[in-house]
Amino acid sequence: MDLLRKFAGKQKKNACSVMNSSIVHKNTKGAVEYCLEKGYEYSLIDPCTLEKFLDKVSDNQKLVFFPKTTETLSRIVVEARMMNMSVATNEKVGATYEPWFNLKGKELIDLMLQKRQKTPELIIELMK
Repeated sequence: MDLLRKFAGKQKKNACSVMNSSIVHKNTKGAVEYCLEKGYEYSLIDPCTLEKFLDKVSDNQKLVFFPKTTETLSRIVVEARMMNMSVATNEKVGATYEPWFNLKGKELIDLMLQKRQKTPELIIELMK
């Protein structure tokens, strides 16, 4: 979360970040095609260490991610929102349907920290 806070305040270029993944269902090709159709400048972000990956993704104002399969809580999408980025995605990212998805930056980071603290309590309550 400290890295996300750090990159949330970073000056961002008017461009898009696209995760460069060899995993077909991550649909790098679809994200690139979207950027080209819209005339958006974009950067392909190659796999690397977490810190370097987040640093590169957060260089830009928008994350473009169109998975081919359902992702209930897509980590990259939520992290992009925490880093004050907008997201272009499809209906297969479940997080976009959550009431908190309109939050960004510090506000979303703080909420996720609260949720992380409450999760064990919820599990214990459900097991009763």
